[in-house]
Amino acid sequence: MSRRRVCVVGGGLAGMAAALACADAGAAVTLVERRRRLGGATWSFRRRDLWFDNGQHVFLRCCTAYRAFLERLGVADRVRLQSRLDVPVVAPGGRTTRLRRSRFLPAPAHLARSLVTYRHLGMRDRLRLGPAAFALRSVDVDAAESDELTFGEWLTRHGQSPAAQAALWDLICRPTVNLPATDASLALAAVLGAIIAFHPRVMRTIDTMEEAELPKTYIIYAIIGAMIGEVVFKYPVVAFVVFGIGGLMRFRTNTESTRDTGRLIIVTLLGLAAGLGLPHFAVVAAAFSWVMIYILEGQPLCELTVKDLPDGRVGAAAEAYRDALVNSGCQILREKKAFEKNRVEFIFRCPSKEHTQDGLRADVVDKVPGELRGQADWKVE
Repeated sequence: MSRRRVCVVGGGLAGMAAALACADAGAAVTLVERRRRLGGATWSFRRRDLWFDNGQHVFLRCCTAYRAFLERLGVADRVRLQSRLDVPVVAPGGRTTRLRRSRFLPAPAHLARSLVTYRHLGMRDRLRLGPAAFALRSVDVDAAESDELTFGEWLTRHGQSPAAQAALWDLICRPTVNLPATDASLALAAVLGAIIAFHPRVMRTIDTMEEAELPKTYIIYAIIGAMIGEVVFKYPVVAFVVFGIGGLMRFRTNTESTRDTGRLIIVTLLGLAAGLGLPHFAVVAAAFSWVMIYILEGQPLCELTVKDLPDGRVGAAAEAYRDALVNSGCQILREKKAFEKNRVEFIFRCPSKEHTQDGLRADVVDKVPGELRGQADWKVE
């Protein structure tokens, strides 16, 4: 039986991908391109020792499918991959700021500092970036309505001004899909925007509940930094006041966690901004902080320690408790088995605030066979 013959018209990214897929399926493929080069709208040219890129010319380390595509084409050595995202953004007149990924903060906090200090936007637009970025994560890219709405229309509905769309969102959209936000599909932009804003985190070992809470703390303190920057920019002398307030909180307040300390600082800065005659900023910052806390605290952190497990049954008991937690809708962050002590420990997130400690305890215990149960100690944030 002869092989099927396929002709692909157009040697852009989509055409090359289609040709490779057909070839992998066993077809004899002919790729037709009117230019002398492949790539379509994705291409580069050089003028006076300076390279100019056009079309889709930005990708990240986490874009594994695209990187594999480049490897398949044999051109992976012709692109440059940064060790971490670091993009200078130059405005007319030469004013420069940077979109830079933190070396230390996990997603979604890894771009927080760059966003709250983004000089091409006013503070009001910066504070609106967070809620829009979080809302972008919930877009159903497979839903038909996502393709019926442009990314620009979606951004406008989520409080993004024309200035914010031009100065930031188009900066992401144009180099990745070769379209401005006003023309790009929301479904496509949701995927690409999520790649930029929520780079897949490198999972680290979590030993305590405090370590599991660190990403939330980073985000809260990034908000605090933005608020301090705005207030001090308006009233430089207030920097000394903020320093004094910090010392007062450090030595005269009793908070049990960095999360509570962060909230205390936010409340104090809101009062300071209102007292200095910045009521609009105080209201916007309060609303933004409320939304961020609501999102971050949607899944409370819990710790379960099960002691006095039956001898020789620690592994089976750990599996039973793990399955019970997962079936109850929990997200397990850490599991530690101590065979010599007949003990197992879990750190996990509950599905919602409505899932009370008593309800979760009863639900989990009912799902664990009696012969594998031990003494359970629960801790809920």
